[in-house]
Amino acid sequence: MKQIFQIICVLVAINTILFAQNRKINRDDIVIVLLTGNDINKSFATEEEALTNRALFAHQMTTFIQYARKHAKFLVIDNFFQKYVKTDSDDLIVGALKQNKNVTLPAVQFIPNKNIHLRTPPEFLDSVPLAGHGIGYRADPPTGQKTPLKYYYIPGFFCDRDSGDFFVLENCNKKDLRKHTAIIAAEGFLGEEINAPLDIAYWLPLETLENFQTYTTKEFEKDKTLIHKKIVIYQKRALPTVDVLKRSDGSCISGAEILANLILIFSQDFPPP
Repeated sequence: MKQIFQIICVLVAINTILFAQNRKINRDDIVIVLLTGNDINKSFATEEEALTNRALFAHQMTTFIQYARKHAKFLVIDNFFQKYVKTDSDDLIVGALKQNKNVTLPAVQFIPNKNIHLRTPPEFLDSVPLAGHGIGYRADPPTGQKTPLKYYYIPGFFCDRDSGDFFVLENCNKKDLRKHTAIIAAEGFLGEEINAPLDIAYWLPLETLENFQTYTTKEFEKDKTLIHKKIVIYQKRALPTVDVLKRSDGSCISGAEILANLILIFSQDFPPP
């Protein structure tokens, strides 16, 4: 009986360890895949030109979303579909998104230095179970002290009203309150809510954030197992200079890489109960 009890205790301990490991997100659990002009054998002189020819990306994006639905653990579409003019090709993307229960995308982003509000059109928002926000921008640290470091501000929650302005979260209607897509991705991967408080916000030096291995769609097609059971950040980036920020030392980090860091940070700082 004593030996049986000891065996049971060992099995319980092993299961507890495995359960704890399953509730943690590691760096290797996140993959970034880009859809570039080279992936569709096209080159663009400007981002404006790429947006005008947005339909050219639809088939590749649709195919990827369909594959990720079956093999990825969670998918984040890191695009806003700004300057939107509806085309038939968008129906392909919307249809693929509606079939996927483990996907999110940002409803809104604010670029303060240009006073630009980017909004994703309603049909894309309605095609995912839960749309988040992608608010994040360069800002001075909250201490107000001068520093050579390049800081980035990210609120965990955002009140998504028509004006797009910042609003007191405690007074926000529940239907307007959006989680950051990083929180949604972390919760989707873990299968339960994390404990991020409503007022959580980060001022992160870009110098402290890690770069992540990033693949093009062509590289993914050579080895599709890259995204199996992963959190996948999928971004259409027509030009290599788009969505890239420079650190104080001259090195660069992309918005997709910042998002990957945030998924780790939110899940580690506020693990599920």
